[in-house]
Amino acid sequence: MKNPIGLFEAYGIEIELMIVDDETLDVKPTTDKLLTEAAGQLVSDFEDGDITWSNELVAHVLEFKTTGPAPSLDSLEAAFQRSQTFANELLRKQNARLMPTGMHPWMSPETETVLWPHDNNEIYSLYDRIFDCRGHGWSNLQSVHINLPFASEAQFTRLHSAVRAILPIIPALSASTPICDGKLSGIKDTRLSFYETNQKSVPAIAGDIIPEAVCGYSDYREKISNPIQAAIRPYDPDRLLEGDWLNSRGAIARIDRGTIEIRLIDTQECSHTNLVLVQFIVDVLKALVTNDDFVAEADALDTKSLRKTWSECISRAEDAAISDRAYLDVIRSASRLTPDQFSDTNLTARDIWKILFERLVRADMKKRVESDFGQKISAYEALLGRPSLATRIEQATGRTPTPEKLKSVYLKLCECLDKNEIFDPKSLTTTEDAYETAPRSAQSETSNAVPHL
Repeated sequence: MKNPIGLFEAYGIEIELMIVDDETLDVKPTTDKLLTEAAGQLVSDFEDGDITWSNELVAHVLEFKTTGPAPSLDSLEAAFQRSQTFANELLRKQNARLMPTGMHPWMSPETETVLWPHDNNEIYSLYDRIFDCRGHGWSNLQSVHINLPFASEAQFTRLHSAVRAILPIIPALSASTPICDGKLSGIKDTRLSFYETNQKSVPAIAGDIIPEAVCGYSDYREKISNPIQAAIRPYDPDRLLEGDWLNSRGAIARIDRGTIEIRLIDTQECSHTNLVLVQFIVDVLKALVTNDDFVAEADALDTKSLRKTWSECISRAEDAAISDRAYLDVIRSASRLTPDQFSDTNLTARDIWKILFERLVRADMKKRVESDFGQKISAYEALLGRPSLATRIEQATGRTPTPEKLKSVYLKLCECLDKNEIFDPKSLTTTEDAYETAPRSAQSETSNAVPHL
């Protein structure tokens, strides 16, 4: 690694959004036209100041990412919002616009998938031959990635331990995909339900989604990287699919680059919610990485048990019941709570996040004497106080949404992206049906007031 960057000294953030028709909201595979319009020639990457636009596997998805390592997260909300606004201005010429959330609600991958046809197409074509990318887990997904640096093997090991421990409960905060094929799927994070099965023909690639516990670089290669390369080789005689990026676990280590990438976050409704979510997860990790007892205890957690907790969270998001006693013990210990102070019965994933916030994040931020302490605390309280975007979408659509209802909800979500506003289901609910079918905790008050960071 050249000039390694230490823990939390810089960040790489990626946000994927889909391009849709301005009138029908159907997917529109014109990413290449947008990049050509922006750059003056066909490119796969366009630098728009602090934010770079990039193509993805399919031609209707555009990735917005920090152009280089960002020394702070504080200014990124404004940077992403400015760049997305610029993209939308150019898309108007194509009668198109950007749409948020982690999946398109009625896209038919079998008939509407268009793979990126330009550079790196040989890699995309190989993926298609091996896995058949005409499926929701390939051609219909948008996510937010957090890239966190490490400068040494010791930092890598501590960061990997902390990331591994919170991965299972991330969908409780970020689920935004309850609609698939034009109807409620019954799963709050439908994107991740496809994510866990879309490479089942080569199971070593995704493993148990939650990465195995490791104690250094060589251990990571032995347990994760090398088995993946061995498993893919019969399908890839020309060795096009080599490198740590082939790993599809919920967090992957790029040891050559000195980063760990978290990949389980669904895209939210606007820049504000995306960046508040990112900042909150980062602040939780900051507090956990420095806790020696936590790191040791987290490494002992069973991977398959963590996978079960993750599965519960993708199914029920904030209402997921957390029943793994070993996991609860680690959370209690990290939060410095005595058994008398910690009731481990009837705890939901939202409860776990609130404990981490109250016991770790709030105290750690005070210790660091951050100038924007009050604003961040307000934003985090709002994040933890409102239902997940998936639940709010369910509230707005009702149990059996019509195509017209779905279009009105997702048009409103597009407007939230444009205006950088939090989605409020009450602005669209005209009957009691949506609230009658939503879980009790999902019926709590929501607000679109944005405490900007």
